[in-house]
Amino acid sequence: MKINIKSHILITIALVSVASAGLGAATEGPSTDPRNDPVDFVNDVMPLLHKLGCNEAKCHGSLKEKSGFALSMFGSNPADDYLALTKAAAGRRINKVEPHKSLFLLKATASIAHEGAKAVKIQAGSPEYNLLASWIARGASWGVEKQPELVSIGVLPREQALQKGQVGQLSVTATFSDGARKDVTRYAVYTSSDRRVATVDGSGKIQANDHGEAPIIVTFRRRFDTAGITVPQPLPSPFPAVEINNKIDEFVFAKLKTLGIPPSQVCSDQVFIRRVYLDVLGALPTPEEARAFLGDKDPKKRSKLVDRLLADDRFAGSCALKWGDLLRIKTGVGVARPAAGELYYRWVRESIAHDKPYDQFVRELVTASGGNYQVGPANFFAPGTNKDPQSFAEAAALVFMGARLGCARCHVHPEENWTLADNLGLAAFFATVSVKSTREWMEEIVFSDPNKMLKHSKTGQVVPPKFLGGGVVDLTAAERVAQEAERAVAGVRAAAGRTAAAQLAAQRAVAAQRPQANEARKKLDDLLQAQNKAAGQALASVNTQVAVATKAYEAARDAETAAAAARTTAGQAQATLMAAQKTALAKRALAINQRQEDPRTKFADWLTSPENPWFAKNIVNRTWFWLLGRGIVHEADDFRSTNPPENAQLLQYLENELVSNKYDLKHIFRLILNSTTYQLSSIPNQWNVKDVVHFSHYQVKRLGAEQLLDALSQITDTWESFHNVVAAPIVTMPAGHKATEIPDGSTESPFLKLFGRATRDTSFESQRNPAPSMEQSLYLVNSDEFQAKVVNSPRMRRIIEQNKSDAEVVEELYLATLARAPTDTENKRILSYVWGEGKAALDKANVERKAADEALAKVRRDLVRATIEQETAEKAAGEAEAKAEAISRDVSKPAEQKKKAAEEAALQRQGAKQARTRRDKLVGEEKVAVSSLAAANNKLDAARAAHQQQRVPALQDVLWTLLNTKEFMCNH
Repeated sequence: MKINIKSHILITIALVSVASAGLGAATEGPSTDPRNDPVDFVNDVMPLLHKLGCNEAKCHGSLKEKSGFALSMFGSNPADDYLALTKAAAGRRINKVEPHKSLFLLKATASIAHEGAKAVKIQAGSPEYNLLASWIARGASWGVEKQPELVSIGVLPREQALQKGQVGQLSVTATFSDGARKDVTRYAVYTSSDRRVATVDGSGKIQANDHGEAPIIVTFRRRFDTAGITVPQPLPSPFPAVEINNKIDEFVFAKLKTLGIPPSQVCSDQVFIRRVYLDVLGALPTPEEARAFLGDKDPKKRSKLVDRLLADDRFAGSCALKWGDLLRIKTGVGVARPAAGELYYRWVRESIAHDKPYDQFVRELVTASGGNYQVGPANFFAPGTNKDPQSFAEAAALVFMGARLGCARCHVHPEENWTLADNLGLAAFFATVSVKSTREWMEEIVFSDPNKMLKHSKTGQVVPPKFLGGGVVDLTAAERVAQEAERAVAGVRAAAGRTAAAQLAAQRAVAAQRPQANEARKKLDDLLQAQNKAAGQALASVNTQVAVATKAYEAARDAETAAAAARTTAGQAQATLMAAQKTALAKRALAINQRQEDPRTKFADWLTSPENPWFAKNIVNRTWFWLLGRGIVHEADDFRSTNPPENAQLLQYLENELVSNKYDLKHIFRLILNSTTYQLSSIPNQWNVKDVVHFSHYQVKRLGAEQLLDALSQITDTWESFHNVVAAPIVTMPAGHKATEIPDGSTESPFLKLFGRATRDTSFESQRNPAPSMEQSLYLVNSDEFQAKVVNSPRMRRIIEQNKSDAEVVEELYLATLARAPTDTENKRILSYVWGEGKAALDKANVERKAADEALAKVRRDLVRATIEQETAEKAAGEAEAKAEAISRDVSKPAEQKKKAAEEAALQRQGAKQARTRRDKLVGEEKVAVSSLAAANNKLDAARAAHQQQRVPALQDVLWTLLNTKEFMCNH
């Protein structure tokens, strides 16, 4: 049977159409022919793959391929992605004949289930879908081979103020190397840094959700830009007047005013002294220091205190602890011996104590050479087991620039344009760093080996040093110049040889012609004489001979002249040769010097230059973070274009101050500590309660592990001893050594580990963990070790032995722990607890003792009067009896008088007897009163003993409670 070809084709097309229709609505293509739209893989398809998340690490951008399909992470390698999509797996992922049946489109629309398709990534018929289908329909080509490079993207508006609930729109323009510009708003990727404040959809539409500020990160083909969204908070009254102490406050409060966030009040003196002591010295003020400061009426006492603390030796120890974390000062097996770690720590601390300029401090670190037992900063190249150029460069970038280059070792940075080339380029500065061991166990010598080079792991090519974000440093330029000079010398030498040969030839010619010239001269003289005598034909003949002789003589003279010129030319050529040789030697010396020069010096020059965009900003930002708990750039070691500073003007000001003050870090500390911003209360007001970003109030910080342990030890006067059993030999620090001054991160301490000390395995600020935990709470509540510090506190014992009142003891405990006196309410409640049930018995015993004392005093007063009355009566009676006796013997006296005198004497005697009786009674009453007083005293002593027995543990309870309060555990 004959088959009609035309009919067969039509039937086949119809069947294909039916099959396509059977896939359902999800796989239906756009109504228009996708072949009509020109599409470019790099500029159109790649952005879509990124926007859809296909090249993210959790999808096909993983280092390990998923489902046999691997894309470069974050779209770092378009060429590889193109091959993976169009050529890999026999090209089965695309269908150029029927684009809508392409496997990757079916999976992207979830028409075919696959592991990563938890949700539909793209809707069939959408503009994005049509674009991909169009690209496949047009042959899935790469596009123009030599395309203009994408230089940058720009987002507009860069700053946008919206009201809560209002909607805004961003537009994104891509700029290419040929000057072309393209609107890529629809294909850019948008991320809000604070979704509470603002959210953004895939088209760049912004929704203002709440008051505050939210940077929007915009990404297109691994180019980044940011837009700032501000949603000001409306205030019912004008922005309050705030105290401006310095330029810091001007920048901070101007930003707060823009946002409508009034700052909190300035903190009290009690809060300030504790805060600044902990932040600067890492230690609590003593009660004596607190009393002196709180009682000082000088209006400038805060700034004077700041100056005193910055001059205190403990400031160097507090800063050395922070630098110990960053520089990973840690010893142990495979790292370094304690002697090296201690030397390293001591160098850091002494550098700070002697106010070494920061740029010099860093330069000495990154260019250090020598033994790690003799040169402290040489240990910068010793920590950890990774002693390779990339590790050195990544550490330097992180610590001194806040740049996280580590991820670029394996893949491109997800939020910055750093690549492996940037990582290797910076690492090349450290390529010559070598470390060798000595006979001394674990001693290492750091030196620069000029013959070492860094080679690319994939290409094998030597990697030239390259400044981050800058140009390549050509370490072979001097060698090329020297070689050129040496080639020039060879050319000059050849020319000099030719002139020397010409000189020799001229000299030989002169030598050959000189006898003829002499003969010609002699003959010419003779002919000239003969010429004077000759005439006629003889004269003509002589003239002819004279002409010949003259010509011969002139030829000889010309040869002499030529020889002289040849000598001059040869001399000049020789001088030129000598100059060229001298130049070549100088350039060769330069080449040798360059080859011997440690490239780290060039890195140090660039790193510490005022023009470096990261160096000074990084350290002032870290200092701000250390003092206020949050960086202007946050996190403090994450500087990148997609993580803009909270207050760019403030950061720039602090950078300028550091540079203009010759990198004096104390100057930055002083500026921050004296600012009203630093001295704001940690108690928020109703308008700034949600703010954790803009420094409207001080952020409460839990004491660091070392600070907390030292504070507990200082208050209780029970100090720890520390051991490093990892090191060999074992190192022991006796009791009394402060935790904040432990030089070695390997020193064991369960307390420090529990409360989040830095492990010093990395240089990230986040390795120190200030977060509270259930284990910490259980330790403080149940630990026998912690209880023993309180119960066995020598300080508590001394305070009690000083016979201070309970109120005085409580005040002493408050000043020691919280740097303030208790409030009246706190004092009343605490004293009530300290006195407990024994208070009533003690009060009753005091009343009874007082009554007994008063009764005894009354009896004794009465006894004194009675004794006086008795003595007076006895005297009167004696006198009356003597008088009656005298009258009775006087015969001249009448009987009546004698009788009267006798009666008077008897009466006086009776009075004396009565007075004695009263006195004797009072003597008895005195004995009873003395006995009653003794009993009352015994009862009072017993009551006091009972009170003292429960008073000591009660005061210990008070101390334990204070040490468990948030006010003590945190810096406010």
